[in-house]
Amino acid sequence: MRLTACLALLGVLGLLVLPACSKALQAQSRTNSPATPRGSVVILSPQDGSVFPEFRPIPVRIVVRPGRRGDHIHLLLDRGLVVMLPVKEAFGFSVPFEISYTLRQGILAGPHTLTAQLVGNNHAPTGIEASVRLTGRKVPD
Repeated sequence: MRLTACLALLGVLGLLVLPACSKALQAQSRTNSPATPRGSVVILSPQDGSVFPEFRPIPVRIVVRPGRRGDHIHLLLDRGLVVMLPVKEAFGFSVPFEISYTLRQGILAGPHTLTAQLVGNNHAPTGIEASVRLTGRKVPD
């Protein structure tokens, strides 16, 4: 199953598609990182290059396969920590699952980078992360 089709189905079918998506995510991780056995992170939304009115909430959806060293996700905005998101160990190390979060404060006008970083229980980065570029648009007074 191709990664783009797999990710589109995740929002519609949820956990029913995850086993099929696992192979697509593993293939994607192999092409982007030598760290495949340690896990993977994919930001489903917002998409790279998205534009948002400043100060408006931004929904974030991430697919995570924690691997053996992944304990939780650090969600960073412009390299500053926004929130720590737990990883569900019940699914095991190799099954991907989705995490949703809303950036309630939104972003200021201008360019920004949103990064989802897989970290260990000591908060040390595992080397697995995904980033998207965002732009905040000034809202007229």
